[in-house]
Amino acid sequence: MRVYLPTSASTLRLLQTKAFVAGPFEAIGLTPGLRQWYSASDDDEFEYAAMSRATDLALALADQGRRIVVVLEAGDADIEVGDDPVGSLMLMQVESARVVSIHVDDAGAVPAVMMARAALTKVPAGVVPWEVEHLIDEDLAWFARQELDDVIAQLDVD
Repeated sequence: MRVYLPTSASTLRLLQTKAFVAGPFEAIGLTPGLRQWYSASDDDEFEYAAMSRATDLALALADQGRRIVVVLEAGDADIEVGDDPVGSLMLMQVESARVVSIHVDDAGAVPAVMMARAALTKVPAGVVPWEVEHLIDEDLAWFARQELDDVIAQLDVD
């Protein structure tokens, strides 16, 4: 199953050096629940919806001011799918070889991401502050799996 894993820079570094990284991790997948919840005509639209949800979840993990989402093809044995109607699942482990791509905010987005993270701590649960809404304009950059070392190097510089 295609899975969108919101993650931190430290977990991304583990993927660079280990064949397997133990979870559990909350992730978003192209589950039957997501397909039923999101009215779409093709897989590209479902993947966009899953990526958008994962990007939202990545905000809480963006300790260096960059949201990170790892896209991978997870084996059925590595996934626990619940009743969540919007694609949430638990990923028991991540196999580095199954990573398809990495999506990361560029350095220019860091101030907006940090402002949004700070704003989330100041509002009641369920309220979305304007700083978070503003992040919809910030697209994550796409990197192939083979570029993981370069992504890590860039995170370490910034």
